[in-house]
Amino acid sequence: MDTTNIDDATKALDKVIAQLWNQKFNGSQVQQLSTFITNMQEEIKQLRDDYNNLDSFVRSIYYDLDRYKRKFAELRMQSLTTVESVNEYLSVYQLCHYIPSHPVASTVRTWCCQNKIPHHKMNGKLVFLKNEIDEWLKNKL
Repeated sequence: MDTTNIDDATKALDKVIAQLWNQKFNGSQVQQLSTFITNMQEEIKQLRDDYNNLDSFVRSIYYDLDRYKRKFAELRMQSLTTVESVNEYLSVYQLCHYIPSHPVASTVRTWCCQNKIPHHKMNGKLVFLKNEIDEWLKNKL
């Protein structure tokens, strides 16, 4: 980050000090100016410190934001993969090949009519959720 403005303020204060040095002042004026200059130098130092702290803070925010974006993308991919595997549908013929005993399609349809196997209708066709079939097979054994 750029500290040009703070550096400019420091240079301007140095010029004012040089100009004031050549002026004639009484004791109380010198004391007031000395106090003013000291305070200004401290404020400029504090501004520089604040600026450096702010710069570090902003950099840490960008770093955290980038880390969160990557984690979000990773979690999103995991959730999409999970949703796809959970919602994997099988047709009647895919189910026939999936079940270890390889029943014929008419047997699967009979099981559906008798509600012996979990099934759904999608656009008028029988479909089977793979995770439900897996659970059904576990319970059947």
